Amino acid sequence: MTRLVASLLRQIVQCLPSLPHSIVHGYETAGNIGRPPTLSFLKTQLLHIIRAFERVYVLVDGFDELPRDARSELTELAHSLVKFNTYVTISSRPVLDLPQPKHDGDSAPVLVRLEDQQSADIDNYIKQELSKIKQLTSKPDLREDIRKELVKHANGMYVETSFSQVPR
Repeated sequence: MTRLVASLLRQIVQCLPSLPHSIVHGYETAGNIGRPPTLSFLKTQLLHIIRAFERVYVLVDGFDELPRDARSELTELAHSLVKFNTYVTISSRPVLDLPQPKHDGDSAPVLVRLEDQQSADIDNYIKQELSKIKQLTSKPDLREDIRKELVKHANGMYVETSFSQVPR
């Protein structure tokens, strides 16, 4: 989580004419004791600096790849960010512990479930590829069963693959 917040902070400060003194001082202090800045320091700086912008957009992909405790931290951070004209979008494959949106007024982070966005694309791709397999042209029921199973187990993930035909 520290790396994620540090990355967001680095990206936003690059839009400023100069590096804020508080960040320079915080990194120097941390460096003097041989440690990176704390997550708390990075969050504080991020929340402070985004106020200098009229609008900020944050996109975080791979929510499901974060450890469970980092997911809740990211959710809390997202709710803090949206209070300051920041639009947060988080994408994820299905996970059991997805946070429920909390509405503090009219702003809330958006959680995009990738399977909702990609299932139709995956289905179309599989149909197209299966139609190329000669052994399946005379077996539409089998082709449909294969398509359904592939789409079902894709879970919104797209991986470039090639279908190979097994010689008889």
